[in-house]
Amino acid sequence: MIKNHFYDIVLKAVREAFSEVDTEALRIDILKPRKPEWGDISTNAPMIMSKVMKIPPKEAANLLILRLNEINDSLNNSFASKIEFAEPGFVNIFFSRKFIIKILRVILKEREGFGVCSEKKGLGYLIEYVSANPTGPLHIGHGRGAVFGDVISKILISQGYDVLREFYVNDAGAQVKNLVVSVIERMKEIEGKGEALIPDDGYKGEYVKEIAKELILREGISYEMVDKEFDKIRDFSIGYMLTKIKKTLADLGVKFDSFYFEKSLFDKGLVERCIQDFERESKVFEKDGALFLKIDSAEGDKDRVLRKSDGHYTYFASDIAYHKDKFEREGGRYKKLINVWGADHHGYIPRMRSAIRLLGYDPDSFIVVLVQMVKVLKSGKPIKMSKREGDFVTLDEIIREVGKDATRYTFLMRKSDAQLEFDIDILKSHSLNNPVYYAQYGYARICSILRRASECGIKIDEIVSPEDEFDGLRLQEELDLIKKMGEYPDLLDTIAKSLEPHLLVYYIQELQSMFHQYYTKYKKTEKVLSDDPLKMKGRLALVLALKNVLKNAFDLMGIDAPERMSLKGEEDEE
Repeated sequence: MIKNHFYDIVLKAVREAFSEVDTEALRIDILKPRKPEWGDISTNAPMIMSKVMKIPPKEAANLLILRLNEINDSLNNSFASKIEFAEPGFVNIFFSRKFIIKILRVILKEREGFGVCSEKKGLGYLIEYVSANPTGPLHIGHGRGAVFGDVISKILISQGYDVLREFYVNDAGAQVKNLVVSVIERMKEIEGKGEALIPDDGYKGEYVKEIAKELILREGISYEMVDKEFDKIRDFSIGYMLTKIKKTLADLGVKFDSFYFEKSLFDKGLVERCIQDFERESKVFEKDGALFLKIDSAEGDKDRVLRKSDGHYTYFASDIAYHKDKFEREGGRYKKLINVWGADHHGYIPRMRSAIRLLGYDPDSFIVVLVQMVKVLKSGKPIKMSKREGDFVTLDEIIREVGKDATRYTFLMRKSDAQLEFDIDILKSHSLNNPVYYAQYGYARICSILRRASECGIKIDEIVSPEDEFDGLRLQEELDLIKKMGEYPDLLDTIAKSLEPHLLVYYIQELQSMFHQYYTKYKKTEKVLSDDPLKMKGRLALVLALKNVLKNAFDLMGIDAPERMSLKGEEDEE
């Protein structure tokens, strides 16, 4: 919103001040200064024009400032109260009060549409996340990737992009076979046919016993029948775990448009077809009975096996076929593939980039976001995580302990590739030390103010009009809050391009902090429900706009916006 607005103004000023220059090739930036004393918005246009015109940056800035002031004057000071030069080659613009109030009016008018881009971008994203092996319950690391993928999908959709959310089910590999073997051993144990001999690479969790019991009691399959019914045991075990996984994801508020099964790649002959294409194009070679893919050394990897000497395909082979299918699906609808992987897959990235290049696609259209594991703390001590041993904290347990909102919010508090500590005790506390409680409490406080106004007989929609000038808003803290709210659309655009949803948490924390400070400082002397009708109208408009922005942000994060909350020792006085 703000950046685009000022980009158009600055570009108009550049064209008028330097009419002889072709502005199409210029890369002019609009940015927010790091310090308030440097203005509200800044541009590097003087630095750019100084190089083009072979003149000092200050001279270029003076010409630009002259034109910006003329434009501002012609628009009745609609955007700037002051425009000045800053070394080494910037022009800083300070917003006029008129422009700040315009931001407020836009929020009040657009409401739930504020921050949403109505323009359809046309660029298709296929986002694959979680994709856990159906060999056990989801753990907290899966949850972090799930929330990341879910929120990024929501933000991209809000910005006009075409998005498909996909879970890739690894149902054709050795780990699934290990699960089946583990289930069969538990069936033997349950039926009293011998001790369960779980192999070292098998699974020992209680859920394996649950699957075994279901097979015996519900499906009527006994241990003696396992050789004949191996495929049925396999399919049942995968289906059982996948149902559990889908339930966990639903409890976390994570949605998918598609579940894509690895086995279908073999059933449809897509893996074999992909290998044949490589063979036709001489992109493979045989060595010691195995088939290797010629990896591009520029990607920093080495030649990799596609088909082993025993005739079985590697996971890499099916993964290449899967990505080929992604690019070809629906007539090439998806131009960007985003894969959300665990940080331990870092070494796999150059391998896949090289394979995508050999498939004939741009490797830069393949984007991997790495998600670090999460350290769970309880009573200040880390909790052990081991899926195979069955001694680990499941995502279900975390959601039950702290709730969906605290789980999702915490996962988004750090950049995806940064270490994250998940402190259960803090997240269960009803205090402002709990980050999600802090964020939601600010929203509840706003609702309390609006509710009290309604109880006093004030019809907010009748007195708060998007056409108003809101002359009662004069405090610097009020204007700063509006400016911060005005950054929201630009923030969503930035997140859609950078794939960094933690920036939304930072924004909410800063916005809530500004509001809490404003409220605490003025709740005695400058009440929202003031005796001065102009002040009351302006402040009701301010809190109503803040409610809209926070609700929109919470919706994208997939957390609730509670209208009533309690905090020990706090009262919402008016």
